[in-house]
Amino acid sequence: AMAYVDVTPGTYPGMQVTGNWISDVNGYLYFGAPAWGLYADEGTSYVSFTSNLVERCRMGAMHHHYGKENVCANNIFATFEKSGFWRGGAENHVSQYVRGNIFWWTNPKAEAYNTQSEGIPADDNVYWCADGSADRIFNGRDLAGWRKSGNDGNGVVADPQFYDAKRGDWRLKATSPALVRGFRPFDWTEAGVLKSDKAWRTKAAVRTA
Repeated sequence: AMAYVDVTPGTYPGMQVTGNWISDVNGYLYFGAPAWGLYADEGTSYVSFTSNLVERCRMGAMHHHYGKENVCANNIFATFEKSGFWRGGAENHVSQYVRGNIFWWTNPKAEAYNTQSEGIPADDNVYWCADGSADRIFNGRDLAGWRKSGNDGNGVVADPQFYDAKRGDWRLKATSPALVRGFRPFDWTEAGVLKSDKAWRTKAAVRTA
């Protein structure tokens, strides 16, 4: 489950990237240092990225590099160092809908979005920096400033109430503000080879030096 998901350039109506557990993507400084868990490569369009757990990826959880009308929804984006969601290159159409996700991080210098993420339709997201201020997490603005740009009218800066985020238990308590906004819990431990496929599970369990 510890992997990097890259959707290659192109148009893929109806394609789903869902149910993945992606963690510890760590680029080498000065040699491709940017490192994300989910990457919609140049021109990727009409793809839905849903119900994925992306944790501890150096630069951020997801990068959208051009493309049209992709959907990023119901994901948990956790413990990134720079920005949870990145967009490379502004376009004159909707590039990505960012809705109903949970952003959780600890670095007080990190933000929810990078500087090129203006103009993406975002709503119903929950944002929380566990170890820092919420005053400048939206490209240097607070939530009120972010809303003035038309985003997250129903979003909130609030503790999503994980059972134990610092230990990697991303289950939500019943009182979570994410559940109020329609977040659908998923079991990230089910990611990987299907349990019903005995042959593939046996093969996946083999370790090599």
